[in-house]
Amino acid sequence: MLKKIVIILFILLFYSMNVYAEDITNIEIFNITQGKVIKVLPSDSKFEKIATDYLKGIKGIYGKFNPIPNKGYAIRIPLESPVKIDEKWFDALINEVIIMFPDGEPPFLVVTDNESRLVCLGFQGNTDKLLKKLKLKLN
Repeated sequence: MLKKIVIILFILLFYSMNVYAEDITNIEIFNITQGKVIKVLPSDSKFEKIATDYLKGIKGIYGKFNPIPNKGYAIRIPLESPVKIDEKWFDALINEVIIMFPDGEPPFLVVTDNESRLVCLGFQGNTDKLLKKLKLKLN
């Protein structure tokens, strides 16, 4: 009986670790208008490189009063290797990037700082390559 309990606990522990790891390594595309994730796909080094390039192209804090749009898309890209951002106005270790594509406005980044606060950042970079790789057409 004890053997069965140990085996069941081991299986449950192993299964929950796999589910957690799967969530962290997936890219999620969220349609803001629909209020749901419309596509999930595995991340790879190419996506991480694109996101890292965006982080290197940060040009300042995104200054819009309400940065969360009513329409558009949000793309969450996890980073296997965290990226250190050390700027005069922002200093943090980033392990996930959310690229916001509001309708009719330029895209911006949403990241979490070391104190779990969301920070919106403007960036320089071409998003066409990312959208093409994701097979996502913006309206």
